[in-house]
Amino acid sequence: MTSVGERSGLRPAIGARLLYLMVVGDILGAGIYILVGDVAGELGGMAWLAFGTAFGIAALSAAAYAELTTRFPGSAGSALYVDRAAGIPALTFAVGMAVMLSSLMTAATTARAFAGDYLAEFIDAPVVLVAGGVVAALTALSLRGIESTANANVVMTLVEIVGLLVVLVIATAAIADGGGDAGRLVDTSNLAIGGWLSATALAFFAFLGFEDAAHLSEEVHDPRRTFPPVLFAAVATASALYLAVTVVSTVAVDPDVLAASDGPLLEVAGAGPLGVPTRWYALVALVAVTNTCLFALVASSRLLYGMAVDGHVPATFSRLLPARRTPVVASLAMAVIAAAMAATGAVSDLAEAAVTLLLAVLVAVNIAAVATRRSPEAAHGYRAPTWMAPLGAVAASVLLVHQLATASRADLVRLALLLAVSGVLWVAARVQRR
Repeated sequence: MTSVGERSGLRPAIGARLLYLMVVGDILGAGIYILVGDVAGELGGMAWLAFGTAFGIAALSAAAYAELTTRFPGSAGSALYVDRAAGIPALTFAVGMAVMLSSLMTAATTARAFAGDYLAEFIDAPVVLVAGGVVAALTALSLRGIESTANANVVMTLVEIVGLLVVLVIATAAIADGGGDAGRLVDTSNLAIGGWLSATALAFFAFLGFEDAAHLSEEVHDPRRTFPPVLFAAVATASALYLAVTVVSTVAVDPDVLAASDGPLLEVAGAGPLGVPTRWYALVALVAVTNTCLFALVASSRLLYGMAVDGHVPATFSRLLPARRTPVVASLAMAVIAAAMAATGAVSDLAEAAVTLLLAVLVAVNIAAVATRRSPEAAHGYRAPTWMAPLGAVAASVLLVHQLATASRADLVRLALLLAVSGVLWVAARVQRR
């Protein structure tokens, strides 16, 4: 069976350094800038525990992606891996749709977050209008080509990193000046199994970028050599920054204050003797949120394109702009759906839905990593320690069960409706084949 990558018209234009910056930028944007307050609301000063647990789950699953990307490079990503492992078209389609919806909800979450407290530092504008405008502008950028997208991503990633380093300096200075309370880091008054798992699920949203990277494998030079070290380095870099920022933020600022804000790091940026004007830091946060939204839109369009090339969705979605070689129909479709999601859901609800879908995918991907280890392609690819993929499947399963058990009826209905609508694409593709 020919892989998606062998039939692709996408242009390889991403090297190892560029991919590293893209993945780091995608991971850093969403969670730490918009959800650290929600995590602190669950665990108080022990928010670091949720980010640490989420890092462990992400690292296990990143190992599975590192294996599978070197075996089966292709823009369909997780759907392609499950297809090679099971060969069941319906399962391949279900996994592909789950990943696509997860990426779309990430884009919707960040587009809506853009219109929150950070933007309010400059203007007061309707959330729905701003979110739709952000999605439209980023889609236009992505259609210019992966080079333009990658260059913009690099600039925004550097801004994100500088912004987090500034927070570290400000919070550390505030603590050294006698502010804050280090005892919060070991305060177990808010610690319970249910709260820990809920907080971990929210924190895990911050790590979704490592999965998005798999959909860019056709546009990366020599993905079999490039992906494993880049994935691990990017996840480790982002995790180190997450943990450091979470620790100093919850020490310097009361976790209840962080939890009450849509822009929690604004509270930290203004603390202590080195506090900076909130407008300056709000601008940095807007850049970070934009970066994650851009990456999610690009990843979801590549996934839809890859599934169209493989025949799992109508071939219309495989159309490329002739000069740019970017998936135009897939990109426009993803933009419309992301804007609609941003208009109808709250940030935390969209984030939790994205995590629930992706956890289901991670269970399948870790199993696929085990199932394809004896395939001919595995002989020349990266191979992680044998225990990592099974443990990754178990860890993702535990968190998934918790998410489903604690989801509201409205959340379950939203997911069911989205999956039902996705089924229309499946029927359309089958009719087109016949």
